[in-house]
Amino acid sequence: MKLKPINDRIIVKKIDAATLSKGGIYVPGVKSEYERGEIVAAGPGRMDSEGNKRIQMYLKTGDKVLFSKHLGRQVYDEQIEVYIMHESDVLATIEE
Repeated sequence: MKLKPINDRIIVKKIDAATLSKGGIYVPGVKSEYERGEIVAAGPGRMDSEGNKRIQMYLKTGDKVLFSKHLGRQVYDEQIEVYIMHESDVLATIEE
């Protein structure tokens, strides 16, 4: 990966999740406003309001997350679709 996020930004690679009905049947074409992804790079964290101290990131590389598809910027890095967003744009982490 050639992209390196700065401050409190992260780079997320989308994970294609199969959409299942309540009965466990795959339903093609169902749209959701949320996406699942895996963090492939994370910045060092943002500076505090006085600019003296760096605030540590909560999220780290390898975390699986849930985010709104309308947040972040969609870009391509080495022909791979990724999203660049602030750490605060992530809605939740996914534990498996």
